[in-house]
Amino acid sequence: MKSFEKLKLNAYAKVNISLDITGVFANGMHQVETVMHTINLADVVSIELNTKIKTNRQIFVSSNKYFIPTSEKNLAHQAATVVLNDFPHRKEPIYIHIKKNVPVGAGLGGGSSDAATTIKGINQLLRLGLTHEKMEKYAAKIGSDVPFLLGKGACLATGTGTDLRKIPSINNCSAVLVNPGIFVSTKDVYALYDSCDIPADAHPNTTKIIEAIEQGNYAALVGQLKNVLEIPVFKIHSQIAELKTELIKAGCDTALMSGSGSTVYGLSQDCEKLEAIKKMYIDKGYKAFVVNFIG
Repeated sequence: MKSFEKLKLNAYAKVNISLDITGVFANGMHQVETVMHTINLADVVSIELNTKIKTNRQIFVSSNKYFIPTSEKNLAHQAATVVLNDFPHRKEPIYIHIKKNVPVGAGLGGGSSDAATTIKGINQLLRLGLTHEKMEKYAAKIGSDVPFLLGKGACLATGTGTDLRKIPSINNCSAVLVNPGIFVSTKDVYALYDSCDIPADAHPNTTKIIEAIEQGNYAALVGQLKNVLEIPVFKIHSQIAELKTELIKAGCDTALMSGSGSTVYGLSQDCEKLEAIKKMYIDKGYKAFVVNFIG
């Protein structure tokens, strides 16, 4: 093995095409039913192995953004730890650098994708020969979105979000993502959800959403996008609710909050329109991106 090896990998973000809460487990965790899809907005994770350096530490994390934790709080750090704990004979120092492009605390799975990419990268760099199923088990220890983000495309996720069923990718529209810069705590959102009165029509029809995707029926898909977490989030962050309304007024065919927020995305088949909407929000000081669904 060379004394110096390095990988550079894209850690793709995701959006939720639908999100429903279907129950609560005995341990208090929520049962979810959500369709997730990767998009071509990505962090860049560089993983470097250097056997020449002698140190008592094995995992080092850095980032281009000062607010990203580099300690054990970082999900990529946790992912590296989970994998390496099963290979105690591998002592080489591993350096992980995260170039953040995906907004933080935004419902886009940026940190989860960094963790998933770290698992894949360490497997490749150290030639561990891990199967996808084994990597999924490691990923599930880090977070509910992490197993999905080991791959690309679309999945129906159930249970805690780690039970995955592959579905076809969306290829007949694009999206504009707008992030208002509000950090939303997923834990707080789920706690508030439990105290909210959720109307029956707030729940998505996941079967119809999957049918629309499978049939390539854009009009049907537009009419089905729902996220039950919008109800608690909109109660505490009216700006996010207003953003959803504004995106539709600006010309998107539909709009939806991704995950537990705070990013809202709008769909259209008109990329020029989406670029104009992106520019409008960037001029207002928001983070905004036009993205494609990838699979």
